[in-house]
Amino acid sequence: MDGENSVMADEHADLLRRIRHYEDFLAGSDARELASYFIEGEIGMHGVPLGIVEDAYINEKFYDVPMATEEASIVAAVRFWNRLLRPIGGIQTTALRTIVKGQVLVETQVSTDEILRYATSYTKQCDKEFPQMIQRGGIATDVSVRLIEKYPDSTHSLHVVTLYIDSRDAMGAHRSTEMAQWVGACFKRDGRGIPIASIVSNNAHERCVRAQTSIPHKIMRRITGKQDAVTRLERMFVWAKKDIDRAVTHNKGIMNGVTAVVLASGNDTRAAEAAAHAYASKGGRYHPLSWCEIGKNNIDVFLELPVVIGTVGDGVRTQLGSRRFFDLVTRKMSGAQKNTTNSIGSSELSSVIAGIGLIQNIAALTALIGRGIQYGHMPLHEKRRKISQITDIEH
Repeated sequence: MDGENSVMADEHADLLRRIRHYEDFLAGSDARELASYFIEGEIGMHGVPLGIVEDAYINEKFYDVPMATEEASIVAAVRFWNRLLRPIGGIQTTALRTIVKGQVLVETQVSTDEILRYATSYTKQCDKEFPQMIQRGGIATDVSVRLIEKYPDSTHSLHVVTLYIDSRDAMGAHRSTEMAQWVGACFKRDGRGIPIASIVSNNAHERCVRAQTSIPHKIMRRITGKQDAVTRLERMFVWAKKDIDRAVTHNKGIMNGVTAVVLASGNDTRAAEAAAHAYASKGGRYHPLSWCEIGKNNIDVFLELPVVIGTVGDGVRTQLGSRRFFDLVTRKMSGAQKNTTNSIGSSELSSVIAGIGLIQNIAALTALIGRGIQYGHMPLHEKRRKISQITDIEH
């Protein structure tokens, strides 16, 4: 492993030499002005340590993937396991639809069937009202209505109208909320209901990605130093499936990788976390987002979760760090693969993010059954302790 780490260090140094202006990741003199475009009461930009995984091998393509995180060992673990997985096929993923939901809460005196009929008509008109979405290939694809409250002493009832919007490469939060508001205004305009509120839903079951890889038993035994490594790993998945306390921590380990890439790309980390944990709770019980199948010679590991991100839009492309992210993650694409306005689509980036999440999950579990999770953490924790002591003296 020491030799492999040395090779990784050489590759990393070479990457830094070849990246132009990577200092842009650091907050510059215009940090406060830049912050004013995002939030109120701004005083500057807050830095997070940024690492990179070179040549992440996902769906037979190579990506340099920036990861923003303050937690020790995450980037190192992904880098190490990516090197192990590359020669044996890396990660394979399947991305589903890019559907985002916008919701309207409507108080009305008409039946659910009538609400659905009106909502369907309004939804069909959305395409004309929101040409920007159409230009990007997006469209309102469907609508549903659910009665959530019938007041016993009144003819009034509450319905939730849900719009299903294909947002394509946009995250879609703002546009879906605008569409929902417009549909609500139509109900009010036509005297068919009173819109109480309109908002995007972060419950994103329709934006799932499945990632998988196959690891030879001999690699598991070599890396962990345990002859029964495969059995131990299988027991870890059983533990997460049967114990919610472990399942939450298991999924947090996955999100260590996912959120680090989401943050580096300038996307909404809270939406990504909320969607993942909601998906883990489907069916009424919290469960792990990954699982395994044991074969004669290999162990197959799977991950399925919604990945809520966009690759177009002002929020994603405005920050210096996120702009550099997209330059880096598409750096190894050929000229034919690149597009000057959008080098990577949301489905492809979702696949990359899910792949990093799976690699991080495997890295964490093998550390737990091997030397223990603290083994990799402690050197960096010691460095932090020394920095903290120096900071305390200076202040």
